[in-house]
This record gives sequence, structure tokens and C-alpha cells, in this order.
Amino acid sequence: MLINLWGTVNGNTIEFDSLPYIPLTNHVVGVKEILIEWKTPRANFIGMLTTSLIEKSPINLHQELLLIPQEYSGTFLYYTPTQISYYKTRLNQLNTSVFQIETLEKQLPLIKRIYLQLNLLDVGIQSSPEQ
Repeated sequence: MLINLWGTVNGNTIEFDSLPYIPLTNHVVGVKEILIEWKTPRANFIGMLTTSLIEKSPINLHQELLLIPQEYSGTFLYYTPTQISYYKTRLNQLNTSVFQIETLEKQLPLIKRIYLQLNLLDVGIQSSPEQ
């Protein structure tokens, strides 16, 4: 199931216009694409999308969902991972999750709006997250 989310950023927390109520059992989630509109043009950026939606584990201590590189300068950052990484969900409902964007810079650049497309799969039905 593809879920399209639009939102703004307050501090480093993404406040989506609406997070739908979707019950989660035996689900995995990955990011299909992300779009960030900066308030001012940027030459480069490297960031990390984290969320309380996925399990914290010894191999993913920060609950990182996606590493976000900006490859071209401009007002927009658009990124689609070559291969989607899927993570097991830990919450029972999508609308109770918190998404944040982190950066290695001193502070997060000002973001006008952000778009995120999640791919949510029920692994109880499908044999592989790649399908």
C-alpha cells in the first residue's frame, strides 16, 4: 500500500497534514520517494529520516528510515532510493508515529514543505517485501 504524506517541519519533527489511521500487524515499511522544498536554495544537504514507527534494534539504534542526500543545488530536493530498505513496524497504528528529519549540519535548514511516499506491506500476506 502506498501512502502519500504532505507536511511541514517544526524544529526537526515533521507535522503531516494528516496521518491516516491504518492498523499495523506484521507490516514492514520503506520510503519510495521524498521531496523537500527549501525556503531558500541549497547547494547541498545530507540528512536522515527517523521514525518511531519502526523497531529500534542493535543494527538501527536511531530508527533510521532513510538517508537523504541532495545531489543538485536548488530549492527542491527530490530523492528516490535505488533499492527500498524495509523495516518492521513496532506500533499498532500509523497515526501514532512520529517522523523526524536530522542533519549533520549545526541546524536543520528551513523547510517550506515536505512530501513523503511510504510503501507499507503486510508481510503476513506477501512472501517477500520486494514484491
